[in-house]
Amino acid sequence: MKLKKILVCTDFSDSAKRAVDYAAKLAEANHAKLVVLTVLPDLLLSDEELVMARVNVESIRAESQKQIAAAQAKLVKHMRPAALKKLRPQFVVRDGKAFVEIIRTAKELKADLIVISSHGQSRLAEMLLGSTTERVVQKAPCSVLVV
Repeated sequence: MKLKKILVCTDFSDSAKRAVDYAAKLAEANHAKLVVLTVLPDLLLSDEELVMARVNVESIRAESQKQIAAAQAKLVKHMRPAALKKLRPQFVVRDGKAFVEIIRTAKELKADLIVISSHGQSRLAEMLLGSTTERVVQKAPCSVLVV
């Protein structure tokens, strides 16, 4: 099977960095498009929730935009410079539940492969397959490679 689009997910942990490096090598070997995704926790409440909480909606939106911009900058730093230059990956930042956004992004992109680390940042997750990874494996619209 020829890989045309590879989606790699990162939470910036060491294991996710290995997944990004592996996905970059796969993309290079297959001349595939590489999309690097990170998912931030829900950034915004609904407008109704914000009004009920008497929060300044615009300041919350501005703060969430800052978080997205910071995450995008971090994504670029997360990749090896040579891979960045050669592959010209697309960087995507989403907010919400990680596994939901990973699945949604894979469907939207019509990804051929999702590359994800076996566990993320939490210490407990180091002992078992991460819950996000497990859910992605179960619900993915394409093949999943767990690194």
